[in-house]
Amino acid sequence: MGPSRARFSEVEHPIHQGQTLKRMITYFIHEKAMVLVMLLVVIFGTICGVVAPSLQSHAIDILAGSVLGNFIGTLILMLIIYLLYGISQFMQGILSAKLSQRIVKKCVKNCLIKSLIYQFLI
Repeated sequence: MGPSRARFSEVEHPIHQGQTLKRMITYFIHEKAMVLVMLLVVIFGTICGVVAPSLQSHAIDILAGSVLGNFIGTLILMLIIYLLYGISQFMQGILSAKLSQRIVKKCVKNCLIKSLIYQFLI
């Protein structure tokens, strides 16, 4: 009857979903800068993820001889793009972890304060 049983417990849903969503959005509003930076990192990573395979295709075409171009230059550019893509994915993970930790910390703090106020009122 250990922790493995908790995986199969029933999922709880909020009673007032609209109010819960509004309350959650207020936590994100206070983190505007981090959300914006994370959005920019996601967009940059997506662009790198789209450009890198096209460079790879271009390098293969140069190798096959169907297109003229600088093979070494294309490989170096492709390497740089893939490195930037990897860095952006790493930054995205770090930023999303920090953002979720900040929001959970504020949420727990607010819930704890409300719980303490409620206990003193009763």
